[in-house]
Amino acid sequence: MSRSFLQTKDWAEFQEAYGRKIFWIDDKLVVKFDLPFGKSWFYAARIELKTENEKRKTKEIELFYKELAELANKENAIFCKIEPNLLENTKIQDTITKQIINLKSKIVNCLQPQDELILDVSLTEEKLLEQMHSKTRYNIRLAQKKDLKVEVSQDSKDIDIFYNLAVKTSAHDGFKYHSRAYYQKMLKILGNGKEVKVELVTCYMLHDHVPVASAILLYHGDMCYYLHGASDWSKRQLMAPYLMQWEAIKCAKKKGCKWYNFGGVAPLNNAEHGNKLDTEQRGIIQNLSESNKSEIINHKSKISTNHSWSGITRFKMGFINQNFNQENFLHYPDAYDIVYQPALYWMYKIVKKYK
Repeated sequence: MSRSFLQTKDWAEFQEAYGRKIFWIDDKLVVKFDLPFGKSWFYAARIELKTENEKRKTKEIELFYKELAELANKENAIFCKIEPNLLENTKIQDTITKQIINLKSKIVNCLQPQDELILDVSLTEEKLLEQMHSKTRYNIRLAQKKDLKVEVSQDSKDIDIFYNLAVKTSAHDGFKYHSRAYYQKMLKILGNGKEVKVELVTCYMLHDHVPVASAILLYHGDMCYYLHGASDWSKRQLMAPYLMQWEAIKCAKKKGCKWYNFGGVAPLNNAEHGNKLDTEQRGIIQNLSESNKSEIINHKSKISTNHSWSGITRFKMGFINQNFNQENFLHYPDAYDIVYQPALYWMYKIVKKYK
């Protein structure tokens, strides 16, 4: 896997434009989040922890932690949340595990989705439709008959369309969204990004131009990310989310992407119930043995059904090959907090829990 878009200069520019202070340590982006009384916390999302030389990487990680601690002291940071990118091998994971123990860090939930679903969009449109679940394919065609149209925009003024739908989605499904200002700044900065680009895809009712579904797509490298999505539940009979998702996939194809990333999904059962930092479950998809790659997974038994994302997962999985295998899933390592001020850290955790 390539460097995450969360570790690019474009993303750093967006974070700064939104009012957050950013730092680069060993070519790793660290974002500062302010707290009351002059306190703060750091966030290092999807940082790279890979090299062919294990001994050299261990020293690099140790140096990174040392410089991070010095910066935390200077910026009065209570803790730093670290989320590693996909790992090359279990040796790197073992190194991280030892560092966590030495630093007395706390393994915590990821802010970014820990499990993602991806689709190879290099296939023809006909083939992509053919391999979908029959109900998904039917709903796309049904939506196409409902006088809906899809428009693409990079104008930050259009973010209100998405945000108004996000408010409705949040009220109905309980999903959490960023502020309107956050999305406006994202589209303004990354709409013209050099390495990372975003655009808004919206599905409208043709006769009165009422938006019924909208999504923010992010392009980085050979992958298109379905970053944020929203829809009007009261218009669900139009099947607009199906059409919007299909048009987003076609946008990815037109941009020359190899992969379409549907974003967060419920975990595979074996990953959900595994031990924290179990090295047998933390390799990246590309390093699976050929036998595992070709193993067909029954999604009814392997996907967690009691997860809060099980519903949206079923929707997303309808778009991929129904004889899917583990190549369609990305499972990221656990996140961990390096704690610098223990008493304040636990106070912060308690406040967050009941907020």
